[in-house]
Amino acid sequence: MTLILPRNDRSRPPAILQAAERVGVRPGRNWILRLGTGDVLQRAVFYVLEGQQPAWVVKFSRVQGYDRSFVDDAAGLALAQTSGGPVADHAPSHLGQFDVDGLTASVETAAVGTQLVHLLRRRPWQLLDEIADWIVRVGRHTARSPQLLEPERARLRALVVETGGPLGVPEDVVDRVPETPSVLQHNDLGTWNIISDGRSFTAVDWEAARHSGLPLWDLFYFAADVFAHIDGPADVSTRIERTLRVFAGESAHSPRLFRWIRAAATALDVPNSALGALATLCWLHHGQSPARREMDLRGAAHAPLGHHPLLAPAWLGHPGLGVSWAALNG
Repeated sequence: MTLILPRNDRSRPPAILQAAERVGVRPGRNWILRLGTGDVLQRAVFYVLEGQQPAWVVKFSRVQGYDRSFVDDAAGLALAQTSGGPVADHAPSHLGQFDVDGLTASVETAAVGTQLVHLLRRRPWQLLDEIADWIVRVGRHTARSPQLLEPERARLRALVVETGGPLGVPEDVVDRVPETPSVLQHNDLGTWNIISDGRSFTAVDWEAARHSGLPLWDLFYFAADVFAHIDGPADVSTRIERTLRVFAGESAHSPRLFRWIRAAATALDVPNSALGALATLCWLHHGQSPARREMDLRGAAHAPLGHHPLLAPAWLGHPGLGVSWAALNG
């Protein structure tokens, strides 16, 4: 649902927008309100306009006392800004956070354009190549000591023990990834979280970001979303099938994906033999997101799942994929 306040409306702005003026939003501006279509924990958003373009994004919770996503988002945006270089160049700036009547809200600079998923029907290959290259540059720019990954490796070993057995994941899958640099992860880089006007782009919603993560995860996630949607709208099972076909080398899009992945592996000194294990761990990790969301919802209805959380079993069951990723390494 979207509401637009016309310029000649003389009513007072909503209380949240009045409060947002204290952290940089200019008063008296038109605004657009989008409530979203997700579950109750999805934040509603005011887009406050400067002229005809959004200049500020004001997010607010629809649940009193729920601030986790705001705290995490502020931390992620701070991480993006302090990382500088290509990270900060394509991330919003966080301007402030506040509460109104028990509802948490935040303000950040607005990105220009629309969600990338809505541009895919145009087949914007140059833009997609640029975003894939940006993900690689972020990895190179933020690469740090492999020792910083020890807590993450320990977490993933526990995850494999907890969930990997029924899926046939080898217990030593984490150790099949040799020493690799620790890199910054956005960790939710789907096409809905990239805003573009067809030329430039901005990655938004940094609440899942990690300072020290395994390389290539953002590229896997981004690619799995692009190639699931590039051939048109589809239900979840079809998006899973499309993703498997591309990653297994069975799609006309596979050469582009493999080019992205090999460029990233070369840039970060990741051997091809480790890519299957890295991707398997990526899908296992994202497979836990529904359980985390369920806990936060505390019994409230949740939104339908996308295809990313459902990829792990299908990935592991495909003869050309799995930990060996034979289709890539063959």
